[in-house]
Order: sequence, then C-alpha cells, then structure tokens
Amino acid sequence: MIEECLVVEFRVVGDECPLAAASRTTGIAIDARPPQRRADGTVLLRFSAPPDDTLATVLDADDRIRYLHAASAENRTNYRCLATAPCVAHRLTDAGLLAESLRYREGTERHSGAVVGYDVLQDVLGAVGKYNATNSDADRSPNTTDPTDRTDRTTENDPKSGDGDAHTHREGRTTDIEITVERVYPLRSEDDSPVARRFDLTPAQASAIETALGMGYFAVPRECTASDVADALGIGKSAFLERLRRGQARLFAGLFP
Repeated sequence: MIEECLVVEFRVVGDECPLAAASRTTGIAIDARPPQRRADGTVLLRFSAPPDDTLATVLDADDRIRYLHAASAENRTNYRCLATAPCVAHRLTDAGLLAESLRYREGTERHSGAVVGYDVLQDVLGAVGKYNATNSDADRSPNTTDPTDRTDRTTENDPKSGDGDAHTHREGRTTDIEITVERVYPLRSEDDSPVARRFDLTPAQASAIETALGMGYFAVPRECTASDVADALGIGKSAFLERLRRGQARLFAGLFP
C-alpha cells in the first residue's frame, strides 16, 4: 500500500548541540544539512554561515568539535567537521523523520523533514515525548494550544485531519529543552521534485537565478539588465554574473549528466 508522505516542521529551543550553542553565543544564523551519525557515535556535520571569524573561533574552541574545515564560497563560509555530541535531530531521525533542512539562529533550531505514513508520524511525536520524559517528570503539559490559532491543532487526536497540534515538551535539565511541532501537512506533488533532478545550488546561486527569473532577465526580449538584478540582490554586477554562471553550470550538469 502506498503511504502518504507528510512534511513536519519543528522548533527546538535549549538544545546544547555544538551548532545550537555556537549560534546562541555568536548570534550568527547557521544553515545545516542533516547530520550524519557514524557507527562509533560521532557525527559528521556540514553547514554554512555568513563570513565571520567569530563563528570559527567559537567552534574551534568547542571540545566536542574535531577536524573543523572552513572554506569561503560566494559570500558564505562552508564548514565541515566531526562532532562528538548528538543532538535532538538524531532522536527524531531514529524515530523515522527524514530530515531535509536545519537552521540555527541564536540558539533556536528549525527542523524540516518528512515522514512516510501516519504511523511513523506518531512514532516521531512519541519520540519527542520520550526524549523529555526520560530526563524530567516536571512540566509535562502535553500541548500548548492557542484557541485562536488553527495552525497545528489536530494531529494528536486525529493526525489524518490536517495540520497537527503544536505539542510542546519541556525537559528539566540544566538548560530546559522545548520541542514544538509547529506544522504537519501532506507533501504535495508541486512541492516535490525527482531525486535525480535535485540540483545542489548554493543559497546565493538559487537567489540569483530566482531573482533574475522574477525580474524578467531571461525573458525574450530581456526586461532588465544584469546591473538591475545585481542592484536588487545588493551585490555588484560581476558577482551576480559569476553566481549566475556557476548556478547555470550546476543546473545544466544535472540536466545533461
């Protein structure tokens, strides 16, 4: 039987994993790919952030980080490292979440991923509860629902009815951890794309192409100049054209491997 795929969005506050701690200390937003846990329990991390030596310094000083590598690319710094500390994302992944994106900002995490089927969704929601119950018996309010907010109201009682209730679980440790399921909704065909056609564009490349497309740069006849798009992006003309060429190269490489 073909199961329905559901997109789940989480908000996590208080996690002490290296990236959350670094974003809290520096105030720098970090975009990460799903962490890969190795058989020995260590974690492979790949993430990026705006150029700032402070972030590298904080990460390098964290004794849970090993083999930190940093490289500049298109007004971003890409990092790769090995970490000795798992995080909330791994509990969710173990329960069945197919993590797709993670964003850290001032200590708050935004996780987005998918689950296949409502049974797996219940397993993931159950993992959230177990994660907190294992550490504390205090403040186990099962949910925090604003009666005027219909964003995620029905998952606990009837997950098939639509967006889920915003379940909030607190973990009473040195730093309280609050995990909120902010949104649950079916994955629509227009929101998905074939795996073979997922192009590994950088955020800067994607923004350059999307902005250019929206402004009519690719129209015939062309509706704006490269300088117009560059001004809209807040960068120089040469920087825009370089991002555009690099992004097009990745797109064409995916189309014509």
